Amino acid sequence: MSVGIVFVIASALDVAGLVPYSGAMPPLEERLKHSLPIGIGFAALLVPYRRVSSRRSRAILGCILLLFAAWVFYLSVEGATEYVSGRKSWHVLPASGAMLCLIAANFWAFLRITRLSRGGRG
Repeated sequence: MSVGIVFVIASALDVAGLVPYSGAMPPLEERLKHSLPIGIGFAALLVPYRRVSSRRSRAILGCILLLFAAWVFYLSVEGATEYVSGRKSWHVLPASGAMLCLIAANFWAFLRITRLSRGGRG
């Protein structure tokens, strides 16, 4: 949960233009494109899964988490290909692996907890 809070705050600060850049500040559209998916995805991780009771809210939150997982997977594959081509450092591999594990574990927990909270089999 604390990782989610940190990323949501960091995304909000980036969109607001309060994160310093080494070069010129990117335009708002670029900051939104970069930080909004991160903020929305990690905000979905802050929802207490046991409180998700309706079928509609479960579907919406599940879709957000699944799209976030797909986006992180895409970024991980992109980072790995850039490492192989020599454009990125080897650090991208463990960082993307850790992010993938974090997101996948949260999606799995969401599915298990929301299924159990609806009275399904454990």
